[in-house]
Amino acid sequence: MTEMSERVAKALFLTNNPRLSWEEQSTKSPVSVDIYRLLAKIAIEAMREPNDEMLNLVTPWNRKKTKAFWQAMIDEALKDEQ
Repeated sequence: MTEMSERVAKALFLTNNPRLSWEEQSTKSPVSVDIYRLLAKIAIEAMREPNDEMLNLVTPWNRKKTKAFWQAMIDEALKDEQ
């Protein structure tokens, strides 16, 4: 799991479970933590197909190159995922 995926998983978990500890939950119920890790991976992968706003943030003058740039960024963020 990449650091980015782990941070997203933790943020999703804490949003849904504000009174629980991520570290404690990882020990007590690793399966429930794995679900959040999977959700994080799915959320990050969804960003691989950028919308118009995302494309315009990087290089609004060359949309084709921007899409490739965006996809490379997401691929790099997920490269160590299993």
